[in-house]
Amino acid sequence: MSRLLQRPQFVILGSVVMSFNMSACYMAIPLLAKERLGAGPVLLGCYAFFLNAAYFALALGAGAISRRFGLRAMLSAGAVSCLACNAGMLVCPNKYLVFIPCLLYSVTAGLYWPAMEAANAEGQTPRQIKRGVGYFCYAWMAGSMAGFFFGGWLYNLTDPPAQALFGLNIALMVVLWRWTRSGALERIAPWRAAPREEEAVSASKRALFVQLGLLSNFGMYMGASCVRSLLPEYAHASGLTGFPYGLLMAALILGMVAGNSLLRAWHGWHYSGRILIGGQLVAVGALLWFSFTKSYAGLCLSQVVFGVAMALSYFSSIYYGMENREDKSEHGGQHEAVIAAGMGITPVFGGMLIAATAWPRSAFVAVAVLLFISALVQSGWMARARGRRPAPPVGIAQPVEAEAS
Repeated sequence: MSRLLQRPQFVILGSVVMSFNMSACYMAIPLLAKERLGAGPVLLGCYAFFLNAAYFALALGAGAISRRFGLRAMLSAGAVSCLACNAGMLVCPNKYLVFIPCLLYSVTAGLYWPAMEAANAEGQTPRQIKRGVGYFCYAWMAGSMAGFFFGGWLYNLTDPPAQALFGLNIALMVVLWRWTRSGALERIAPWRAAPREEEAVSASKRALFVQLGLLSNFGMYMGASCVRSLLPEYAHASGLTGFPYGLLMAALILGMVAGNSLLRAWHGWHYSGRILIGGQLVAVGALLWFSFTKSYAGLCLSQVVFGVAMALSYFSSIYYGMENREDKSEHGGQHEAVIAAGMGITPVFGGMLIAATAWPRSAFVAVAVLLFISALVQSGWMARARGRRPAPPVGIAQPVEAEAS
């Protein structure tokens, strides 16, 4: 099968498999540490901070690593480190050694995703990049949703928990490593171009939206990480574990899939600051809803709404940079570094806040406030940009020969 894979097919299959594995791990590691090894809220936050600090450092160096070793080596190393992460969780004896699988997880994220995003965008026109980003998002979102959904079920299938889950993940990583070692990355076929022509946009506006996309994605991942890393504190006290827990985690990704579908069908969001800010304000409302609702259905629906808004920031963060920067792996690293920063900052402080207030959802309210402040900062950036004289518009060249499907 691997001999038949061209790069777009490899991007889709590789993203589905890796995101399934990483989502299942991200769900299982804190839950297992809480239920089996006795980790408290501060330690849960420290896991997330340590994991994402290493992820951040590697992602920032992704461009240099790619130029030195190539995309294939980065993808292969990511698959091997993820395999080791799953194997480590099978034998982890105490809550302090959980930091080792966390480090391996961060190595996976910092190497694999910037390389995959670069492989998806290299050799494509801007309109093809837009279409390719949409398919890439579908792929990793589908894998993540399946990882949370089925991972929650597999988590409780064996005793001790998660043996079946980590065993499956190890097998999947072996398959992915074999795919990566095949010749798939040498054969690239262009994505079909998006059906609508892009308008001419000034160079200064393009540069501004690269920054806005990154900052908005940072805020969104503050909220997502706080829920993912600290939810065990609330879930454990409420009796949510296994399948109901995984379904709640999958609800956010379901919302992102819906949001990604909307972005692919509707062009009006493109280079619109009002829509980008509005999406973040919707996310603030969803986090507050999540913080105060008492029903399980309300928790799930709030995460779906948050996911719809999050899709806009994620798509903007990766697309604007891939469209406007020559070094795709370097922007992929910056995009992933922003995600790592958002995911690493809030859990440790949120864990301390939960420990101080004895209210498991206090961290979610705090992150909603921070996300609101981030939206205000971006509004200020746009107001200052409107006061400057714009640079001449930049058109987008669309080579006819690159439009083939």
